[in-house]
Amino acid sequence: MKRALLLFGVLAFAGCKRKDESRGTIDLSSKDAAVAADAVAVAVDAAALRRLAATQLVAAGDASCALLSDSTVRCWKGTGPVTQPDVRAVTELRMARDRVCALLDDKSVTCWGGPEARPTGVFGVRNAKHVFVLEGRACAALATGSLVCWGTIDAAGHFSTAAKQRQPTPFAGLEHVVALHASAALLEDGTVWSWGPDGVPRQRGLEHVVELATRDGAICGRLESGKVACVGSTLPCAPKPPEVKPAPPKPAPKAKAGKQRAKAKPPAKPPVAPVAKPEPEKPSVPGEPVLVLDLPEARSLAFDAGLCVVTAAGKLQCGDGCGKLDAPWKLDRIDELDGWCARENGRVACWSAPRKVAAIKDLDDATAIAVGAAHACALRADGSVVCWTKGSTGATSITW
Repeated sequence: MKRALLLFGVLAFAGCKRKDESRGTIDLSSKDAAVAADAVAVAVDAAALRRLAATQLVAAGDASCALLSDSTVRCWKGTGPVTQPDVRAVTELRMARDRVCALLDDKSVTCWGGPEARPTGVFGVRNAKHVFVLEGRACAALATGSLVCWGTIDAAGHFSTAAKQRQPTPFAGLEHVVALHASAALLEDGTVWSWGPDGVPRQRGLEHVVELATRDGAICGRLESGKVACVGSTLPCAPKPPEVKPAPPKPAPKAKAGKQRAKAKPPAKPPVAPVAKPEPEKPSVPGEPVLVLDLPEARSLAFDAGLCVVTAAGKLQCGDGCGKLDAPWKLDRIDELDGWCARENGRVACWSAPRKVAAIKDLDDATAIAVGAAHACALRADGSVVCWTKGSTGATSITW
């Protein structure tokens, strides 16, 4: 209809200028010419003012941002008002606390929030594949496989106690990263690395990991098999590191008194062939204990809700990791879980206390959710966005 209206307007407007054989030149001030001009204006305005759809949502702290279909960004706190950062050609957004970074279509990175009040290009970062935003720092995984970080890092790019504000610096000892946490990283080959106060990355005893999560000092991964395994766990059932006892001191040799009769050496025993033992499942780091949690086969980790997983059937299942299982919220068809909200077949349910869950009213077509500290937002099927505060069930539309 719009296309036909536009074509009609253009033809009518063009007809105002041509010479008619019977009536001569049409007067542009005539009523017919005014109607034609109005038709053109209405068609152009309708095309220019059509509502932009959101394609991605991110939330952290008290703020949210949306990537729109024209590759621009809108941001807001809580449920509004909305601002437009001066950034374009965005393909992906990442956010942590008050800091946002955008991956642009030329594989460069722009960030704002925190030390940068306005979107600022990250100098020297090119050919980025992934962007990770953490509290106080950000990193980019480059097409070459290297990891480059900036913000509160040390001279080697590490997250150490010697960190201070620095420009982009290669993260020494870590490459091909696909997931990054404050104390651990998941690599493309399924291995997990972590670091302590010195920031130096060390490989841990987890392999075949497809999703990474950390909780209470433990580093856990969802394995290809659907099992969840952890290292550094303080659970009562966690295996203890093998105790290494110091070798007893050798007795001091006694002083020889005179000549002693040489003792005859016993005949050498024939070598005994070693008995082959079944090789147990062993971690990639020798000696590190790995705890396989007593949880059902997982489709995704849900550590924001506790020691929980979303099962292959979509049920939220929690436990203590040692055999006791519980379902603190009756959620049985989960498509996505973020923070204190879950999306189930277009509907969204949130909780503010254990076993107290409530559905967001008039929301049955959600395609994604993004949850902050005390507010949450949902992307609807038509590209619109609604938000609500923690503890409430009524949502407010976000307009831009």
